[in-house]
Amino acid sequence: MSIGGESADRTIVEKALGRAQTNLGQVAHPENLGSDDRAAYNQALSLLTAAQQAEKQGDYLAASSLAQKAAILSDRFNGYATP
Repeated sequence: MSIGGESADRTIVEKALGRAQTNLGQVAHPENLGSDDRAAYNQALSLLTAAQQAEKQGDYLAASSLAQKAAILSDRFNGYATP
């Protein structure tokens, strides 16, 4: 299923995946996060993994939705520095 042409779909997915990966990558030590941040981190990571799997299967509608959710949830870690 497509949300706007395969090329456009891939662009949307890749952009959201990149944003989520960048945000999550800023957390050097996830084990040091507080419980709320740790839960958000784990959920964003789970959504990111599911989005990547959907993308591999060619389901760009699901991949886009999952990747955008991961990106939004991971935004709390943009510029984040763990002790």
